Amino acid sequence: MFQFQWAAYVVGKYVVSPGGVVQLYKASLKYSSEEIKRALTLFTDETHFPIHVHCSHGKDRTGMVVALVLAICGVPEEQIVLDYAKSEAGLAPVHDALAKDIQRSGLSDEFMHTPPQNMRDLFNYLKKQYGSIPEYLESIGFDTKAQEKVRSILCASLPKA
Repeated sequence: MFQFQWAAYVVGKYVVSPGGVVQLYKASLKYSSEEIKRALTLFTDETHFPIHVHCSHGKDRTGMVVALVLAICGVPEEQIVLDYAKSEAGLAPVHDALAKDIQRSGLSDEFMHTPPQNMRDLFNYLKKQYGSIPEYLESIGFDTKAQEKVRSILCASLPKA
């Protein structure tokens, strides 16, 4: 176990931490696309609801997946950004445990927080790299049909006048 913990610390301190949170998000979108697609696919089947989305701290992987789901549903980017930023207040009850995990992982204090700019930068990256969020989703195999299915389940349709 010692070797694994040491390796995780070294990677955190010397590889992940210098790039910062946004770089971690970018790498996750690129290198964890199968996992992201698998998470999003859960939202295409009504039998999976209600869905509880979580990860170790509920701000990074969870934040990205929830941001993508909200974007699929047409929530304005700035609203998603503000929603992400609210995660910080939700972390207050677990602040000490989070700080210990961050320190043990060799990560900088930046990884303790959810400033709105992180999500803005992530959206800007997706647009620059892929053209749009729907195009990113297409690139990972979460096609238009799947996106429409998520919208049909999660978004209320208004009656026609």
